[in-house]
Amino acid sequence: MNRKIIKDLSKHIKDVYNVELEEIKGYQDFVNNLDDLILDYYFGWHTERKQGNKFASYWQQQLNFELRQTGKPMIDKILAMGDVKVLDVGCGTNELKSYIPNLIGIDPYNEKADLLVSILDYIAPEEYDVVCVLGSINFGSPDVIKKNVERVATYCKPGGTIFWRCNPGITHDHPRATMIDFYEWTHEQLAEWGDELGYDTVDTGYDHPENAEYIRWGNRLYAEWRKRTT
Repeated sequence: MNRKIIKDLSKHIKDVYNVELEEIKGYQDFVNNLDDLILDYYFGWHTERKQGNKFASYWQQQLNFELRQTGKPMIDKILAMGDVKVLDVGCGTNELKSYIPNLIGIDPYNEKADLLVSILDYIAPEEYDVVCVLGSINFGSPDVIKKNVERVATYCKPGGTIFWRCNPGITHDHPRATMIDFYEWTHEQLAEWGDELGYDTVDTGYDHPENAEYIRWGNRLYAEWRKRTT
C-alpha cells in the first residue's frame, strides 16, 4: 500500500465528508489498483520517452558501473559461477542480459523485459541459481515489501544467491516521484528477513563507495544472500 497517498487521501475524505476511507466497500481493491496506477505512471517514462516526453533524460543516472557493487563486481561474481540460470526481478530495460548468459528479466512496466509480469504474478518454471533484485522492491508499506521479498525467496535454489540493491527511503528529485512511497530499507531489516526465509547474509554494505560525490540521489544498500542447503 502506498502509505503516502492513502494517508493524505484518507485525511481529505475524513475532513470533507466525515467518512473513513477504510470503511468504504472495495477499499482494498481500490488501494491495490491505485498502487499499480501510480507505479505505472512512475516507471512509464520508457514508453513516453519515444514520444518526446520532456522528462526523457531522467533515468540517465550518474552511476559508476566499474565501482558500484551491483555493476561490474556483481556481474563478475555471477560469471565466475559458470553456467548458471539467472532471474532479474524488475529488470527495467534488461541491461544485465547483455552481460550475463541464461538470464531472464521480468518487469511489469518495461517492454524490454523478457516477460511483462509482476513479482507476485510470476510463476517460476524452475528454481534459479542467481536472483537479482536491484531496486525493484522499494515501494510501499512493510507488508507489501515483505510479501514481495517472500515470493522472491522462493525463486532461488538451495545454495543459490540473491543480490540486493535497496533504497533506504530516499525520494528522487523528479516531480513524479513525489507520489511514490519509498520504503525505508535498513541493513538490519535485510539480514533479519533473510534469516527468517532461510538465507545467510554473506556480504553487506553500500552499492557505491561511501560518500561518493557522483551519486545523484544518495547511496543504496547492497546485500548478498546465500540460501541454506539444510
